[in-house]
Amino acid sequence: MREIRYEMEEQRLNYIHEIGLFFDRLGVARTAGMVLGYLMSASESEISFDTIRKDLRISKGAASQNLKWLAENGFVEKCLKPGDRKTYYRFKIMAAEVLLEERILVINRLVELFGKGIEIRGATGDAAQRELEKAIDTYSWIVLNMKKMKEELRKSGPV
Repeated sequence: MREIRYEMEEQRLNYIHEIGLFFDRLGVARTAGMVLGYLMSASESEISFDTIRKDLRISKGAASQNLKWLAENGFVEKCLKPGDRKTYYRFKIMAAEVLLEERILVINRLVELFGKGIEIRGATGDAAQRELEKAIDTYSWIVLNMKKMKEELRKSGPV
């Protein structure tokens, strides 16, 4: 029995590190990913700030900063329990519509920057301009389809 529990803990620890590495590859703090992985794999739905910090062996500052980032980006939410002065957190993924809208804004900005690059370079007709134009077409197509997905989600709800 003890061996099975150890395997589950080892499996959970590997999962937590896997999420951390995934976030790291995205350019986000690895610790934020580890905190998220910890919350997603916990058997409890709400976990105190101190428990998160102690179990992951991170400083108060790192725990606070990463939980704040996760909350601001829709991955976790802060919750309070009546009669308890501790702050608790739980996993909560943002709505797909919100995620799509944020990505649409980012990609639209990228399209604007590609267009600005063409303006600055002038109409050269060279390979670089053709690549920028191709990028504008490709990313504009992505935005159009993301908007369609967002509208479909709004109409039918999550699949």
